[in-house]
Amino acid sequence: TLRGEITFDIYGPIHDSERDYWNRCQRIIDSLPSNIRASHCGFVEPDQVTEVLQNYDAFFMPTLNENYGHSIMEAFSAGLPVVISDQTPWQSLREKGVGWDVPLDRPDEFVSVLQDLVDMDEPEYRDMSEAAKRFGDEEAASQNITDDYRNMFDSDMND
Repeated sequence: TLRGEITFDIYGPIHDSERDYWNRCQRIIDSLPSNIRASHCGFVEPDQVTEVLQNYDAFFMPTLNENYGHSIMEAFSAGLPVVISDQTPWQSLREKGVGWDVPLDRPDEFVSVLQDLVDMDEPEYRDMSEAAKRFGDEEAASQNITDDYRNMFDSDMND
């Protein structure tokens, strides 16, 4: 069990086809200890994502699979350390000082990492946040260069 006051805000639409799954999630949310609050905050317009993310201390997404994970990249760019599963291309995050990629079959490790975040002192958190922001900026610049090369080669092939 996590110690400290914890808030999990969940963003995104809930489609009719996902209603049964969401109902199971809601039952879990309703059974959380009183120090952990979780709530669904709905859909965020794409141009508001960075602003919304900047209201938080970390990004938590123990996803089953991500090809790239644009939301993870947005979290880095907002300066958020991330706690994600190891089922994304984003790996070795602890070594990079920008977050954690945790195996899904290790729920105890997720709890431990989240507790580390809760217990982190301000200077340590600030360092991690700044590293996440730098990492996000570097990845975005690298992606832009890759896109530029791809566009250049595509235009050369079409000439």
